[in-house]
Amino acid sequence: MTQRTSGDAKWYFAEVPVVGGATYTFSDRYKSTVPTHVTVQYRHTNGTNTWIDIGTPPTTSTWVTFEKTFTAPASATHLTVFHLINAVGVLRTDAYALRQQQTSNTFSEGFVTLHFDDGWKTAYENALPIMEEAGVKSTQYIITGRYTFPAYVDEEQVLDMYQKGHEIGAHTRTHRDLTTLTAAEKQSEIAGSRQDLLSLGITPSNTFAYPFGAYDQTTTPIVQQAGYIGARTSDGGFNLKTDNKFLLKRQPVGSGASVVQVKAWVEQARAQKVW
Repeated sequence: MTQRTSGDAKWYFAEVPVVGGATYTFSDRYKSTVPTHVTVQYRHTNGTNTWIDIGTPPTTSTWVTFEKTFTAPASATHLTVFHLINAVGVLRTDAYALRQQQTSNTFSEGFVTLHFDDGWKTAYENALPIMEEAGVKSTQYIITGRYTFPAYVDEEQVLDMYQKGHEIGAHTRTHRDLTTLTAAEKQSEIAGSRQDLLSLGITPSNTFAYPFGAYDQTTTPIVQQAGYIGARTSDGGFNLKTDNKFLLKRQPVGSGASVVQVKAWVEQARAQKVW
């Protein structure tokens, strides 16, 4: 891509039939001068298409393998996978493969958890009372360097959520893209934010969320070494029992997500015993 105002550049294969609810592993080889994105396009029984991002492979000057396992929606009949760039640069791809998983790697039952990123005060003031009334607990991923920012929760409010039974996870100190930082900066953001929560009295502080969903081969080892037991990306999809617990996926519930869609995700998790 030599110039861009919108859109993307990609190579992809013709749609292939899939089994709704089945688990698949996609892989390819690539090298790129800019960060890339991998998106699954599903065609459903009613003829409509939906898209979900399953990975954000970083820049690499050498050929590397991208691989991700995901579960197709129950209504999916066909899919293809886009490996794309949406910035000026070069992406080279090769060796596309899509394999259906035959062995069982599901849980004994389905799981649904709610995560809120950043520590916005609106989540504390608006969402927390609704969850408390419904008896639902959440994970709140907190940017520990923003306690004094008016739009974010302060230390007292973080402790209030913790004392009400909500999990408090770390989301770095300043919400910087970890893939752009030095090793020392990554250490400060990842391990430092956990230490900030522990010093506040949040024990344990066991899980981490990557700012902007951005991670690479150098960030996940630091997350592990910092003492976390799991970390969540912004990659879309369901989690299986055998998935990498430091690269957990999620379903994006933003302003464009309908109640019907969210209910469908919950029912699929229940029916297929995924998270």
